[in-house]
Amino acid sequence: MATTYNSAVLDFRRFGYLAYVYSGTRLELEVLQSRAGFYVGTVRDDMPCSRESNEYYPSNEAALEAMVKDTWTQKVAP
Repeated sequence: MATTYNSAVLDFRRFGYLAYVYSGTRLELEVLQSRAGFYVGTVRDDMPCSRESNEYYPSNEAALEAMVKDTWTQKVAP
């Protein structure tokens, strides 16, 4: 018997994996900034919710390029 999945829920290159696992909410990925640099993450209620990328980037453009080219790596734990 084949298992079917809701691809919208499992599209973790568009939605935050950690945000979904820990809050049960599908939040779109975007580039965020912290003191350490720019990263791929999610926002909830106008506040950062999760840092999804292992990497920090030196600029918004570099982080956005990593998202577009799919060269960032997903964190598996907060």
